[in-house]
Amino acid sequence: MRAAIIGQPQSGKSTIFRVLTGSERPAGQRDRTEVGVAEIPDWRVQYLSNLCKPEKTTFARMDVVVLDEGDEQSFLKGVRSSDVLIEVIPAFLVAGFGGEGAASNVTSHFDHVNLAFLVKDLQTVENRLERLRLNKARPLNQMEPGFLQQCKEALESEIPLRNVKFDPVYDTFLKNFDFLTLKPFIFAVNVAEDSLTSLAFPGKQQIEEIARKAGIPVEIFSGPVEEEISRLPAEDRQEFLEEYGLDEPGAWRLARITRAHLNLISFFTIGADEVKAWTIPQGTTAVKAAGKIHSDMEKGFIRAEVMAFDDLYRLGSVKAVKEHGLYRSEGRDYVVKDGDILLIRFNV
Repeated sequence: MRAAIIGQPQSGKSTIFRVLTGSERPAGQRDRTEVGVAEIPDWRVQYLSNLCKPEKTTFARMDVVVLDEGDEQSFLKGVRSSDVLIEVIPAFLVAGFGGEGAASNVTSHFDHVNLAFLVKDLQTVENRLERLRLNKARPLNQMEPGFLQQCKEALESEIPLRNVKFDPVYDTFLKNFDFLTLKPFIFAVNVAEDSLTSLAFPGKQQIEEIARKAGIPVEIFSGPVEEEISRLPAEDRQEFLEEYGLDEPGAWRLARITRAHLNLISFFTIGADEVKAWTIPQGTTAVKAAGKIHSDMEKGFIRAEVMAFDDLYRLGSVKAVKEHGLYRSEGRDYVVKDGDILLIRFNV
């Protein structure tokens, strides 16, 4: 999973990158794509770690990059190689924000990027249709022209392809063309400290309206507050968060929202050596989940021994789960659920 942070200059991109990954973007090198790794907080992992007392505990992770737009080709390449775009919206009260025109100011970068993606995708579709018309290319199959025409009509109407309901038979085309307007967005709204409690900030109504229509999740954070939280010892964080009416840092919520927006879930493996969360798409079968751990497990898959985290949490031990008949064996086609704890039996 790879998330790309985008936004206008001075919007708070570097702050989000820093609090998510614990890494600093080197000064004077902001034109480079910096890559970091963010842990996805999950209280279930911590519970399993406390229960099993392993040598190592590993949370689910995602790669995070900041994309600057100085070079268009590098920017677009970074977008195409990412799974989700986190648009940082500056909605703090500084010069140029608040009062008349605030709403259009805070969403201007998203509007610009969205339009640029629409234009690029329309060019891709029109070029492909022209090559097919002139017999300079062969269609992937007889359905491709119809698919391209549906894309063309949507893009000409300024509808991003992520908001178009395509027939499932077109899934292969969607993967092959790698359209920019298919990329899902998340709005990370950077507000002033006071806005964390008042929930009032410049452009709020327009941000929420755009997000509602486009199906874009919104997470509100304050850059200075997040940085202060990240510097505090763990034992002092809760009291600081309560001052702002928060249960947890905004960066933690953003990490989880990102995963959920991509329809990803976690399963766990536990043992004395390691407790680990693994990230897979919803609908993944047991044999494919085994391959996530190691390719040999997928090749030699025999069965998956499964228990639900909720059952283990409720009953307090693996022994109790087994005694209640809730520890079971599943075959290769079993669809793994969020929170499943798996033990893969395999033979190579």
